[in-house]
Amino acid sequence: MGTTLTGTKVKDTYKSLVKLTDNAEASATGKQLSDGNGNDLGVFVDTDGVVGIGAAALVSLDVSAKTDAIRLPNGTTAQRTGESGQPAVAAGQIRYNTTNNQIEGYIAGSTNAFVDLGQSAGGGGDLTAIVAGDGLTGTDLSGPIPTLNANVDDSTIEINSDALRLKDAGTTLAKIQNVAANSLLVRDANSSGVLTEKALTDTQILIGDGTGMTAATLSGDVTLANTGAVTIANDAVEFAMLENRYTAKVDITTYTGAVSIDWSAGTTFKMGSSLTGGIEFDFTNFKQGQVITFYNLTGSQTITFDSDAGTSETFNKVGGVDYDGSTTNMIQVECIDDSANAIFNYQVATYASDTTPS
Repeated sequence: MGTTLTGTKVKDTYKSLVKLTDNAEASATGKQLSDGNGNDLGVFVDTDGVVGIGAAALVSLDVSAKTDAIRLPNGTTAQRTGESGQPAVAAGQIRYNTTNNQIEGYIAGSTNAFVDLGQSAGGGGDLTAIVAGDGLTGTDLSGPIPTLNANVDDSTIEINSDALRLKDAGTTLAKIQNVAANSLLVRDANSSGVLTEKALTDTQILIGDGTGMTAATLSGDVTLANTGAVTIANDAVEFAMLENRYTAKVDITTYTGAVSIDWSAGTTFKMGSSLTGGIEFDFTNFKQGQVITFYNLTGSQTITFDSDAGTSETFNKVGGVDYDGSTTNMIQVECIDDSANAIFNYQVATYASDTTPS
């Protein structure tokens, strides 16, 4: 209860006089007001312009001690600030618009100046529930942050690091854009990388150029049937196209010990001088059906054959002529089988006259 005023002065006897409860001067600390008869008022003030209703204020206007409500200024749209004949509008103003039945506030820079701050009379605008559609699950409004989650089968679609993505091998051909028969989705040659539908006509194939694909038909010396058969035109194979194993001559300059004979290097092998002692021809890179010839073989020596096919190769002598060191000889060897169990046939022939060919 505040102090009751007594005395002979007007200020001491006027019961409706509003004063500070403790009869002291105002200060920066919130003080309660009372009337001249000592009745406390529910208003607290201080010298900083802070007003509290029901209790001392914590901010410029504090009504937190009350439990009922604050009523805003009421008026039509035409009566709000900024309208014709009304005071100037300023940012932060709040009022109740009786024309629209809405609480509105003025936000500086907004399109319509005054904007709706609350629910209209019809109740529209409030979020009252979250309904998850197909493929989604979610929470209602009971949680602090309603959440929607995507349902995935983790077979074709997966969640990875909070991202929805297609799983590896998750798409079948049926899920890819439908294309016409004999067509493929490919990147065009010399294109920017966009996939396009490319149709293949009869006997065409896709050929890459390093940037994309183009459809082309083999022509010229070689043609391709739609069965996959490749045909080389008559007289299209030139001598230069043949592998050396069928055309080249190889000179042998090592005359004793093991001599490597590479069947892919040539078809004829010439010995450069008279041989003495033992010599072994070691065969590599032979092909079934290939025949090589050793010539200009002369001198007293023992000749043997070996191959890199393994230990079970077979060498079959054909005919009854043996190597004759007193004359010049020629030996022809034919590969019958080039597998791990390689088979070779060979025959020896002597020159009709003791003349060494060049």
